[in-house]
Amino acid sequence: MLARRRQMSGEEARRRSQAVFQNFLSVFNPERHRTVHLFLSIVKFQELDTSPIIAFLSEKHPDVKVGVPRVDFAAKTLLHHEYDEAALAENSWGIREPLESAPALKPEEFDLVLVPMLAFDRQCHRVGYGGGYYDKFLAQVRKDCHKFGLCYQFGLLEANLSPENFDVAVDCVITDERLYGSSSV
Repeated sequence: MLARRRQMSGEEARRRSQAVFQNFLSVFNPERHRTVHLFLSIVKFQELDTSPIIAFLSEKHPDVKVGVPRVDFAAKTLLHHEYDEAALAENSWGIREPLESAPALKPEEFDLVLVPMLAFDRQCHRVGYGGGYYDKFLAQVRKDCHKFGLCYQFGLLEANLSPENFDVAVDCVITDERLYGSSSV
């Protein structure tokens, strides 16, 4: 999937990311989703661009709190902070993340988590980058927190994955073509 992403032109990545954003709008509920966690896109991996979602929430729903992750490499976990464009820096892997001084958020505060994924199956099991960071995080969120994966349509796998005990499926996968799973959990 990483190779397929690298084959995309910048224009194709922008077009697909914009389509994912449009499909996100069909499931976002500002009355229900008051605190939203989303990932900051890793440009070098041609990850879906989440900046349209950030801009939309900032402009249309400024009362919705947005959280973004910071990696704790020593503990192999994600820490969560309020999003502030002016308080971002690149970590040792070249990934933009919030400064440690940014206001912290706890996993149980989130109503909606937007999860990055390389691939997924029709049961909404995901393939990430293999570190287990999001599985650990998703195991900590409240039971009523919506977990929506964001993925390019070409990430759909024909065969179902065989999840491990620690793998956490998402409720819904939003692609550039359609939704999979239940968006009305």
